[in-house]
Amino acid sequence: MTEIILSTNVDIKVRRMLLKSKEDIAKKNERIIAEKEKLIAEKDKRITETKAVHTLLMNELNLKYEKAVFARAHLESMLSVRFLIETFEQRFCKKIRNLNVSRIDKWKAYFSESSDRFAPFAAATSLSETAVSDEIHSLFNSKSACIHSSHILGNDAFAIHVRKGLSATQLDLVNVMIKISGWDVTVT
Repeated sequence: MTEIILSTNVDIKVRRMLLKSKEDIAKKNERIIAEKEKLIAEKDKRITETKAVHTLLMNELNLKYEKAVFARAHLESMLSVRFLIETFEQRFCKKIRNLNVSRIDKWKAYFSESSDRFAPFAAATSLSETAVSDEIHSLFNSKSACIHSSHILGNDAFAIHVRKGLSATQLDLVNVMIKISGWDVTVT
């Protein structure tokens, strides 16, 4: 009977030791799991922060791209011969409002009325008023876009390369109109 009691005591001790070691293992596993969950949470946080930074950078790049596309489209429309001439007409030919008069007659009337404003054209072209208005009319009726290529220099300044086929007089007229319009454009 003593042996049975001893064996039960030993069994109880062994069971207690096994139970204690299982509890220790369970606690250790819980600590490991908690540490891993903490690491996963930190990694998720870093990933979220990185995604936020990437999103912010992409938004900035998209905004810069949209501005560049808008600036290029604006530049292309701004530097078409038709736009230059129409803008020039709006700014300096306001007196000539008769709709029955042709465009070339308006320009001739404009040149005859305003010799001070004609001076830049006369200096640039060394032509008579009628010849300049005829050149403007032919320029207006030729291909609308005179720009071969263009690029932004920064600070709203542009450089443009004029298409081949413009006469020297037409090129001078485009140059003068750009200068009078007040745009910061380099024409080559």
